Formats: sequence, structure tokens, C-alpha cells
Amino acid sequence: MSLNDEERLTLVNLYLEKSKSTLHDAYIAAEAKSWSMAANRIYYSVFHAATALFIHDGINVGSHRGIKSLLGQNYIMTGKMSSDYSRFLSQMETLRDKADYNIMFEAVETDVLPNLEMAEIFIKEIERLVL
Repeated sequence: MSLNDEERLTLVNLYLEKSKSTLHDAYIAAEAKSWSMAANRIYYSVFHAATALFIHDGINVGSHRGIKSLLGQNYIMTGKMSSDYSRFLSQMETLRDKADYNIMFEAVETDVLPNLEMAEIFIKEIERLVL
């Protein structure tokens, strides 16, 4: 899909808004002590932020798994972002997968609370790169 600059900017802003809204949902889930739901929402908040970054830079994303490798190739390996962000995205994807699909796993407070702040930092870093 080929986007003009205005369309690209609109999509970037929509994904950033979705990212922040989803992080807000994570805080609500955490307040309710719904840790698995909070883990899900944290992951999707950073997923949407990363998607905004890729759209901004004209990079096509084909899958959730692809997002990690694209982040690594285009931003971590080039020094545009710290490797901490790649590790965080990977950890959140793993936590979300376990919380959503592993019937024997239940996320707990210590899985979630430290990651709320890191998600905010991740989103701010994406905003720094696209705005």
C-alpha cells in the first residue's frame, strides 16, 4: 500500500492514540487486579506504538513476530533505539502469549506493574522518533 505524507501522518497518529488508549486499559485492568488482561493490554500498547513507527518510516509489517525482527534490524542494530526496547517488546510478547493461551499460567502483579512504566517509556521513545 502506498501512502502519501498526509495519509501516513494520519495513520501514525491513530496508532499512537490507540497505543495510549490501550495502555490506559492496562492501568484499569491492573487496578482491578486482572493481571493477565493487563499483560495483554501492555503488549498491544507497545505493538501499536511500534506499528506507528514502522508506518512512519514506510516499513511493512506482516506479523506480530515480524515486529521484533524489524525493530531489531531497523532501529536497534542501527543505534536509533536501545536494545532495552527490543528486549522489552520480546518479554511483553512472551508474557501476553502465556497469559492469553497457556491455561496453566496466570499473570501476577510482579509480571505487570514494572512493565506499565516501561510501556510508557517505550511509547515516548516512539513519539520521539516520529514526531
